[in-house]
Amino acid sequence: MVLKNSNSKKTLIVIVGPTAIGKTSLSIDVAQHFNTEILSADSRQFYKELKIGAAPPSLEELNTIKHHFIGNLTLKDYYNVSIYEQEALKTLETLFNKENIALGNDSFAYTEYSNAEKSFGYKIFLTNLNGKNKEEIANESLDPFNIIINQKTLYYIIDRSNIFEIYSIDLKNNNKNLIAELNQKPEYFSIHNNIIYFLTENKLYSYAVETKIITEIFIDKIESYYLFNQYIFYTKDGKIFSKLDKENFEIIAGKTLIKVE
Repeated sequence: MVLKNSNSKKTLIVIVGPTAIGKTSLSIDVAQHFNTEILSADSRQFYKELKIGAAPPSLEELNTIKHHFIGNLTLKDYYNVSIYEQEALKTLETLFNKENIALGNDSFAYTEYSNAEKSFGYKIFLTNLNGKNKEEIANESLDPFNIIINQKTLYYIIDRSNIFEIYSIDLKNNNKNLIAELNQKPEYFSIHNNIIYFLTENKLYSYAVETKIITEIFIDKIESYYLFNQYIFYTKDGKIFSKLDKENFEIIAGKTLIKVE
């Protein structure tokens, strides 16, 4: 199983052990938890004819989580460990780059990496929540990150040698526009009223798209923030605050509600 954490560190989870100790069910539980896929390294399970003694996953288990290298060969196929290594590494590369998911009201976007000769690069796809009507809306040579959907517009960032370009795509007509160039990497960003808010090194900044002016919102460092209507909610020193214009308020969190003092 593979996953990428928030620090973009590639992680391969390996589950090993003798036959009939529950590796298959455990691997499915772990894959569901991390929303990823399973690569089999059992040489007997490669062959679709070997049902007895190989203990391959059941059809129900195969339908629960996508498996690779299960029943993908026949006994007549030529295969060896070198071929498996090449195919497994290629599959891992694809899965490691198959993240960056953004949810909208009725759809979601995600990236896929392709190293095909005529389609090399990272593609951004848009699909509805049931996974149908898949549509390619962008193709980039570099890996897009921090993808967000704000109403009918999709935004993402491209790192071009430490110049961070923010693009917008109108999901009605797929028009792409470069709306910002920053020299600081946004760890997280959001957009409200044509202003980009971004957090970098625990400092919150705003970038006015029309004037291209960057403003430091807080002198002090903060831990996280969230935009809601005209308020900026943020955390600092383990406490929650809200900011409206130049006024800051500490928020008291109760058992059932959050109120502004």
